[in-house]
Amino acid sequence: MKKKYDYIVIGSGFGGSVSSLRLSEKGYSVLTIEKGRRFSPDDFPKTNWNLKKYLWLPQLGFLGLQKLDIYKHAFILSGTGVGGGSLVYANTLMYPHDEFFRNKQWAAFNDWKKELAPFYDKAGFMLGRTKFDKQNTEDKILHEVAKDLGKEESFDNVYVAVYFNEDDRPQDPYFNGEGPLRKPCTNCAGCMVGCRENAKNTLDKNYLWFAEKKGVDILSETNVWKIEFVNGEYLVYTKKTAGIFPGKSRIFYSKGLIVSGGVLGTLKLLLNQKHIYKTLPDLSDKLGESVRTNSETICTATLSDRKLNNSIAISSIFKPDKDTSVEIVKYPNKSNVMRSLLSIATDKQGSNLLGVLHFFGKIVSRPGLFFKMFFNRHWAENTIIFLVMQTVDTKMRFVLKKWPFRKKLTLQNNGEENVQAYLPVGQDIMHRYAKKANAHSQNSAAEILMNVPSTAHILGGVPMGSSSETGVINSNFAVHNYPNMFILDGSVVQGNPGVNPSFTITALAEYAMSKVQEKPVSE
Repeated sequence: MKKKYDYIVIGSGFGGSVSSLRLSEKGYSVLTIEKGRRFSPDDFPKTNWNLKKYLWLPQLGFLGLQKLDIYKHAFILSGTGVGGGSLVYANTLMYPHDEFFRNKQWAAFNDWKKELAPFYDKAGFMLGRTKFDKQNTEDKILHEVAKDLGKEESFDNVYVAVYFNEDDRPQDPYFNGEGPLRKPCTNCAGCMVGCRENAKNTLDKNYLWFAEKKGVDILSETNVWKIEFVNGEYLVYTKKTAGIFPGKSRIFYSKGLIVSGGVLGTLKLLLNQKHIYKTLPDLSDKLGESVRTNSETICTATLSDRKLNNSIAISSIFKPDKDTSVEIVKYPNKSNVMRSLLSIATDKQGSNLLGVLHFFGKIVSRPGLFFKMFFNRHWAENTIIFLVMQTVDTKMRFVLKKWPFRKKLTLQNNGEENVQAYLPVGQDIMHRYAKKANAHSQNSAAEILMNVPSTAHILGGVPMGSSSETGVINSNFAVHNYPNMFILDGSVVQGNPGVNPSFTITALAEYAMSKVQEKPVSE
């Protein structure tokens, strides 16, 4: 006899982990399916040069935590594994700018700042949100830049999901002994390579920890490729993740469905069901619209004469203007892989072609600097990455494009509110910081050569609407035309928050799950 679950959750990131726990608390049987692997602290790579442990390339058997996707109009960094993006993110939990809550895409449905406040509190408790309280060399330089721009009052340390304590005895500091034992942060800056110190509050140490205690089944290294809705029941088809030959498909059954595969995973899966397999044909035609990058750019100051990776991955922030936040980001010693994606900074001057010519002119005039940047053995130690984020409402669209033998997920960035690869405010701060740190400025090679924006925070693609004619989901994040189906991940974020979005995704999932009723005793 086939086993039926009340709910199947696809993905174990911020939306999926919240859903798994809260549904189980309400009495439902839950299966959570994750395409990535499980990690213990010792499983994480010591540096990101251990590509097999760091990168996600399942066809080659690389089941790491960092996924890199390059599209014609965006270079996207995301995470995978049991715990999703929490494994590789910089554990930064910041409230969005007010403009986010007022975004026209969802403002008519609720006073979202007020409505979500208790759910941010709930998420903050579960994730162990606390303020980083040190200012190291790199933070002091950013403080100076903020002061020079007349924005000193906006400078601050960030709030993070990290356990800090002087006592290094293993203990559970969050859940009165009911949670896993933890050890305090050592300030190694290894957050984005995977925390080997057991100090980072990843989702497997809170939401998923308690979900499994409540009886949730978590199936890892398993990819969902097809979903059918037949006679009021969801049929979820899966295959093993790794290898060229995935083997026979397994089918799981449920009354309800939570899709939380991350923006790229969710949109590819659902667009395939709507247009390729035609198993969920009544999904809204708005699916794939209003994809955002947090209006983000990534640039760096490198080859400094001092060590700049002295603490956690992200430690301080300031607002150079009302639309923009700037954070400084670090990697641990010897984790230099990302330097390969960067090159000599090039300020945009006229057309994209002129920018490319200007870039090659810099290489010709300063070949020594170019090669020194590319082969810098101490890149992680003497480099600061600037994460520049804006609430400016720029958008793209994901579509399935016809190729000779198949359809492929692709991005379109040609609307009136198209996403920009070049942000002058970010360039200005990068140059100011580099001068103070006796460093040199770098930009993403993709941004320079292809005018492709880089983002670690791909968002949107699942607009909210009062019906399927205007949106994919309603104001409770339930999918129009399909009962007991929710989408809960970065794809349902209805604007650019202007800060790291993980805290917001968690709060949205808490809100959505609060709308689900307890399982009736009779069922």
